[in-house]
Amino acid sequence: MARVNITKQIKTSRGWRNVALTRDGRGRVRWTGGAGRYIIEWRANGERLRQAAGTTPAEALETQKRKRLELEAEKTGLRVFDESEPKFPLAESIAKFLQDIRTFRKPLTYQKYECILELFAEHAAPKSDARHITPEDIKKFRLAEVQGL
Repeated sequence: MARVNITKQIKTSRGWRNVALTRDGRGRVRWTGGAGRYIIEWRANGERLRQAAGTTPAEALETQKRKRLELEAEKTGLRVFDESEPKFPLAESIAKFLQDIRTFRKPLTYQKYECILELFAEHAAPKSDARHITPEDIKKFRLAEVQGL
């Protein structure tokens, strides 16, 4: 698992300083303490990188968790999408998926997937970006299909 550390940035008489989190006798982090803000740090290409992680322990832990997941995804070759990135067209996603199905499955399986995904694309037509499809959209599609039979 990727290593992402949390440190606390506190104000001293000589300015801001990063300090390690205090631990109890068992080695568990003690989240009590004065005002300050949390920072996460990790290494990439031999370089130490830091990022703000919020002002509460909950924000710091959530930021640490997200960064760990992002780093693990990068190790496996997955990309983490950002809303500012270009769209992820639904039609193109379906076409790529069907190409894999055609390659690795039997012809009848491919035909069934093609039919269902074509109907789903028509149902989800207002949402042309695949990242905006929600579980609720899929439930509505399944309900519509059941009622249509």
